[in-house]
Amino acid sequence: MWSLLPLLCSVALAQEPAPAPEEPAAGEELPIVAMPSILEYVEAPYPEEAKELGLSAVVKLRITLTETGEIDAVDVVEPQGHGFDEAAVDAVLSMTWAPAKTEAGPVGVVFEFDYGFVLEPPPPPPDPEPAVLPVNVSGVVIEMATREPLADVQIGVTGTDLATTTDAEGRFELR
Repeated sequence: MWSLLPLLCSVALAQEPAPAPEEPAAGEELPIVAMPSILEYVEAPYPEEAKELGLSAVVKLRITLTETGEIDAVDVVEPQGHGFDEAAVDAVLSMTWAPAKTEAGPVGVVFEFDYGFVLEPPPPPPDPEPAVLPVNVSGVVIEMATREPLADVQIGVTGTDLATTTDAEGRFELR
């Protein structure tokens, strides 16, 4: 007689902890996970010379930003002249920045930044006030029998667009 004994095997699955991020080898850089960003934007005043000439421009700058978000250097890569370059550099130096970040934390970077100047057309002049025309005809409309003034009577000149309505005291003016 055969007797079968159950054979129980248990397999334990060992869970290995996730590998820690590898430290970069000497000279190796970690990828940037967050680019630098502007925390406080400063608008540059439009250069007067450029405004007088009706010019717009984009100044390409190279910014060196430290790991603390401080600007270390700003260089003009594509100068535009007419006061644009100086205005763009001054504005960027006045801005507040958040540094770039890697998985290991904030990092200093060098990046290019375009500062644009667009000259808005001047607003159109306001519509001129309508000229006050001299009074051509004026009078009072009254009821013939009672001689009482008549209000809200419409008066017009045939063949023209001149028309008016009498006021509460029967008065009117046609200009």
